Amino acid sequence: MSTAQSVAPKRRRQDSFIESLKIQGRVIGALFLREIITRYGRHGLGFLWFFLEPMMFSVGVTALWTVAGMAHGQGNTMPIAGFALTGYSAIVLWRNMVNRLTNTTSANKGLLYHPNVRVVDLIYARALLEFAACTMSLVFLTFVFWGLGLMALPVDPLKAFFAWLLFAWFVIGAGMLAAFMGESSEIFDRIVHIILYLALPLTGAFTMVSWMPPAIQNVLLYSPLVHGVEMLREGYFGAGIDARYSVAYLFQVNLVLTLLGLILIRNIRRKLIDD
Repeated sequence: MSTAQSVAPKRRRQDSFIESLKIQGRVIGALFLREIITRYGRHGLGFLWFFLEPMMFSVGVTALWTVAGMAHGQGNTMPIAGFALTGYSAIVLWRNMVNRLTNTTSANKGLLYHPNVRVVDLIYARALLEFAACTMSLVFLTFVFWGLGLMALPVDPLKAFFAWLLFAWFVIGAGMLAAFMGESSEIFDRIVHIILYLALPLTGAFTMVSWMPPAIQNVLLYSPLVHGVEMLREGYFGAGIDARYSVAYLFQVNLVLTLLGLILIRNIRRKLIDD
């Protein structure tokens, strides 16, 4: 076989892969827009609820903490508004993502009859919606609180950005597992809310690891959520807050969780269509 003949199949495979990515991108984009219209509608506040919904929760908690005058941290190195914003934005993303992805497949079963729509596309589209809404809320409130003099802008925006991405990556992986469990067990859909509330102490939203006794620190650091929130707060407030986290640990857990999630949801489509 000549060199030209051996290169041609490789080029065709590469072109086919790129074309498949383009098709998947268009499918996810269409599902994303469909999800917005289905959930928020075309009238009234409509699209504004896209980021108003997660924003209201964070604002409410921040206002309560500020009025109560609760002081956090050693030497009050973090403003109350900033502490609440970073913590509760993470909680909102964690709670909304897992809740929304739990019933993704069953709620959109009819779409799976389209040849280009796969279960993973449904999950990615809904995950992208939740991530975009919570991210817009976090960014918008950061500037609002800064403008009101309640907190400063992030000391290291790049670190805060990557921390938020790593945190969201873990939450999406957990959401993929929830989607599989929700499709495999009717009981899971009823207890997922309880599980999320019980997991709140392991999110790192209410305290810094360094503020806790050593025994509790060791327990908290097993939670990937804690690593993400600690890194996010260091990006916002600097190294003076004594954040405890490991990027390598969070990255490795995310890889394993994503691989496991993709394996588990691989056969959901066939099960849904057969049912």
